[in-house]
Order: sequence, then structure tokens, then C-alpha cells
Amino acid sequence: MIHGIHHPCICVSDMERSLSLYQELLGLEKVQDMIFEGEMIEKLLELKEPKFRIVHLKVGDDILELMEFIQPGGEDKARLMANDLGITHFCFRVEDAAEVFSKIQEAGYPFSTDAPVTTPTGRKVGYFRDPDGNLVEILQEPH
Repeated sequence: MIHGIHHPCICVSDMERSLSLYQELLGLEKVQDMIFEGEMIEKLLELKEPKFRIVHLKVGDDILELMEFIQPGGEDKARLMANDLGITHFCFRVEDAAEVFSKIQEAGYPFSTDAPVTTPTGRKVGYFRDPDGNLVEILQEPH
């Protein structure tokens, strides 16, 4: 029946600011950039006269979707904590956690720890917040 997840979506307040992190700094490839609006979208999303921009970024074989609403604006609920209900974070697999950690930190995105942490399973992980306050994890599998 279900054979995969197509994409997670992050609703962002400023597309260009988010692209500076996800596309420019982290190197994700932009594969789609479109504006959506109209009656079909209004019915689909149950919003009055929605207009939004969607950018799809290629992450390996997967897609990360960024969505910026031009109208109507929504509530800011991005700063969920790890123990809040709902989708609290997403995780990027990386080859070298220390390298990625350093690059992201140098760009001004602080992590919750001073360096990647090694978990009991041998994974190296770190958490930071994107420009809108969404919690993002980096994860290096043990070699």
C-alpha cells in the first residue's frame, strides 16, 4: 500500500532566507520553484484565496519541500520543543558530522551542544534551528 514518503514540508516565513541555508549552505539542489493559487488549491487546503510558493530541494533520492505563503499568513508555531506533540524535527544524514556541524555553526546557526554528540548506538548527532526556528538534526551513522 504505502511504499515511501515523498517529502516533508516546512512552511517558511522568507523563502530566500531559508534557501540561503538549505540550498546555498547545505548544498541541496533546487528541482522545482512554483507559485500555486486558485480554486482547486483553495478547496484542497481549505483556505480562503491561498497563494504560496513551493520550492522542492533534492536531498539524495528524497525531496524537502519549502512552502512560503504569500496569502493568507499563518500562525508561527515553529519553535516546538523535542517533547511537544506534532512533528518536532527532521534529520539529515551526513558523512562527517563534525565538518557539517562546523560549517553550520560558522554560518551563525548555533547548535544545542558544543560538538556533535555520540549516542549509545554510535551515531554522531547535533541539533540546530533553521531561520524560522524549526529544529533540524544532523546524523552520522557509525562507520
